[in-house]
Amino acid sequence: MLKIINFTFARKFSKFVSIEEKTPESLLGPGAAESISEYTKAMEYCQKQNWQKAEEELQKVSQILSNTSHNAEPSHNFIIQRIALTQRSQGKFSDCELSLEKVVENYRQKYPKYISQLELSYQTLYKQYLSSNLTKALRLGEILQREKHWNTLKKETQKNVKFMYAVIYK
Repeated sequence: MLKIINFTFARKFSKFVSIEEKTPESLLGPGAAESISEYTKAMEYCQKQNWQKAEEELQKVSQILSNTSHNAEPSHNFIIQRIALTQRSQGKFSDCELSLEKVVENYRQKYPKYISQLELSYQTLYKQYLSSNLTKALRLGEILQREKHWNTLKKETQKNVKFMYAVIYK
């Protein structure tokens, strides 16, 4: 009786969910699928806190994604943010800032498609500036408070920017 129930369940389930397996190439595209092994290596290095090797592997992933349709898309920006984290862990603050600036620029190019991601990337960059470069933090705070940008930000982001700007301006 149990075998009949399991078989019936599997048959009904397969009507809704295809049991055909797909290769990573068909899901991601041939270029992006190549980056899986590099990303896996990078995460292993991160677990071992070998930030330099992790950064090298993530740079390879970023280069692969740059040559595909994933360039400047959230998946690529995710990798660039991970690169920034490895750079920060190594004390390479100017490199970290450049990586986070690249993420902001990528989302600005895709505006208004990724509005919420752009806001988060502004906040991440702002926080990095607060910890490593107050002059740039003040400048970004001034830019974000201009009417052109300010009106596009959510109320929560506006509050965060005003708070962080007020803290460093005093």
